[in-house]
Amino acid sequence: MIRSFLFFIFLLNPFVLSLHCWGQNPEFSGSMSFSKTQIPSYDSFTIEGVFTSPKGYTVDKALLRKNLQEYLGVGPSPLILRSEKKFPKNGNTEKVLYTIEPGAIGNYEISFGEMIFVSEGAEQKIAGVLSEVFPIEIIEGEKLPDYKPEIAPLLSLSTRIPITVDSNNRKEFLENPSIQEKENERNLNIFLNSKKMYRAIALLIITGIALYFVARNN
Repeated sequence: MIRSFLFFIFLLNPFVLSLHCWGQNPEFSGSMSFSKTQIPSYDSFTIEGVFTSPKGYTVDKALLRKNLQEYLGVGPSPLILRSEKKFPKNGNTEKVLYTIEPGAIGNYEISFGEMIFVSEGAEQKIAGVLSEVFPIEIIEGEKLPDYKPEIAPLLSLSTRIPITVDSNNRKEFLENPSIQEKENERNLNIFLNSKKMYRAIALLIITGIALYFVARNN
């Protein structure tokens, strides 16, 4: 019943007119092998896809990548594709190596979905087979691996200025009376200028109020 339903869905595919074969065909196949099926959340794992097809056919790798990342749940995909390494076809066999990084803890199913093989040449023929579905489990690791990241430098607890100030520099700059006098004058000017701004604003407000009452009485 399920196979009939899938076959009916496949007939709706616009490529059906150029279909060469569908379903179980020994000439076309694909398999998945995992470096591990129980993966700690801090670790990554690899999936090796091996695809067999007659001479002149090649598997649709863009569709494989799309199906591999497809997630039917809510929110972002819990599996993140980090890299994809393609190997040249050797005889009737193609290989692709995927590196996957977990994004969330839980039990998931992963599959290549519909694997499409396309022939070369002007008159393209298409063959399709379904991939198996494999369960994997992302677990919270009991302990982190032996990974030693770079240690950020600690902030100094000293209150001393980080720039070296010797006695001569201190006498010439920090304790120089003329420099101190100029600095005091600069601070005083900043204060007076800020007061001038507030006085100008207050004067404008008072002038505006006075003009309002004059206009009202006239």
